[in-house]
Amino acid sequence: MTKDHFAHAFGFQNYDKMLRHSMIVYEEDNVCWYVTKIPHGNFLTWNSAEIADDRVELFFTKEEAQDYVFKLKNALQPGL
Repeated sequence: MTKDHFAHAFGFQNYDKMLRHSMIVYEEDNVCWYVTKIPHGNFLTWNSAEIADDRVELFFTKEEAQDYVFKLKNALQPGL
């Protein structure tokens, strides 16, 4: 899947526009975890290492999306 195809799957014209609606919540080893506000108003979590439409999670609020990324990070790195 190309980056633009990934962006199109969530209603964006291209990957650059998707990034403009995204914020990096966590970054490690050149992998960024993003929270993106998608056009219909929900929030998407995804990371730059696995760009595929089946490797995302959808949330109603930005806070829920951010909490998910932090919980996942903590589960992957116990003790942090």
